[in-house]
Amino acid sequence: MNNKKNLINTALLTAGTAAYLYVQNTKFQVSRYAVPIKKLAPENEGLKIAHLSDLHFPYTKINLDALIKTLKKEQPDLIFLSGDQMDAAEPERTAEAHAFLKRLPAIAPTYAVEGNHDNKVKNHTHIYQGTGVTYLDNTAYSVMLSGRKSVVVMGVPEPSPFGKVQKDFLAKMTIRPDWAGQTRLLLAHRPELFKKYHA
Repeated sequence: MNNKKNLINTALLTAGTAAYLYVQNTKFQVSRYAVPIKKLAPENEGLKIAHLSDLHFPYTKINLDALIKTLKKEQPDLIFLSGDQMDAAEPERTAEAHAFLKRLPAIAPTYAVEGNHDNKVKNHTHIYQGTGVTYLDNTAYSVMLSGRKSVVVMGVPEPSPFGKVQKDFLAKMTIRPDWAGQTRLLLAHRPELFKKYHA
């Protein structure tokens, strides 16, 4: 009797897990967050950023046309891709990712950093070539948006899994003196290192 009950529980757990994974891989939802920023220029009040992460091409099964339609409807000022655009399991299949990335800059200026999967894909940066997406690798740009004050968009790469976690993630990044006072927006794949990014 216990064996039968265990089998039923295992089957239910397996089915529930499969359903959860299916939904996670085929659906997307829009979540909105208001982030207070000290000393934000009045012109930048309401600056809207669309944040996409962990698309894992070529394995993503979400409706990309619906995602593009949603992005257009939201009318973001910027689009950020915070890593794992590619999946390390099939690094040679880049066509899907490249085609999707090409559609984003027509909506808003788009910036990307790598994630742990991306940095396992040899020469992964070639998926950005010809797309209009700016790839950030310890780099920063002062970005001027229509009707707004310039903001600094900067990005750090995925920490090496074999190296020590560096103390100053921003040490290699050049911030020009004339950018002083501009709000800085940092792209990184690992939110758990938030405090280290600001150390």
